[in-house]
Amino acid sequence: MMSAEAGQDIVVTGSRIARYEMMSPVTVVASQEDLGDLKLYRVPIPVTVAANGQKQVALLVKDRVPFKTVYRLRSSPEDSFESMEVERVLRMENKEATRLGVPLPSGQVAVFAPRGEESLLVGEGRVRDHAVGEKVDLVIGESSQVRVDMVRGVAPKMADDDYRVTVTNANPFAVDFEFGFYVDPDPKLDKRLRKLPRRDGLLTWAIRVPANDSRSFDYRFIEPD
Repeated sequence: MMSAEAGQDIVVTGSRIARYEMMSPVTVVASQEDLGDLKLYRVPIPVTVAANGQKQVALLVKDRVPFKTVYRLRSSPEDSFESMEVERVLRMENKEATRLGVPLPSGQVAVFAPRGEESLLVGEGRVRDHAVGEKVDLVIGESSQVRVDMVRGVAPKMADDDYRVTVTNANPFAVDFEFGFYVDPDPKLDKRLRKLPRRDGLLTWAIRVPANDSRSFDYRFIEPD
């Protein structure tokens, strides 16, 4: 599966063997069949596997799937830490309009990016089963260029129950960042938290951070009785 964003191509494959632009032709591609709620993949040719041997079969080949790179961290609102690395997420929509639109089986994936005439492994992760129409978030590792500080009671103006989340982007380009709060609904929750949109069930501060810059979010959190 190949994705493209801002002129860059990334190959996402269930195998470590992949070539930029899919230059190496796929020898065998399995065809999908439905059996009730099950998805079967039929190999279109006779296959024999010698003892202790293996065969590679492509289950899915999709080119030019658009994606968005999101940097993400999730934490409880009362946590505190310094210079925490964040997840790097490739986000795409499993729809025909975005060149997917097929059931995606769970499994391991490897992500490659072009470097000259070679393909460089830039991350690995796992993907769960996704039905057609679902959002797909593929976590491919952590970024050392985007980091988060979460501090409590910053002097002189912030009280002991005041918190500040600061994200710093050391990349030479702007990034999209999301901070998800693990917190139960509570009418007494700080309105700055309550007005945040929910994403994947979490109150989420979403911000675009310019190149070589930082952004902060302040709020107050008091432990429920």
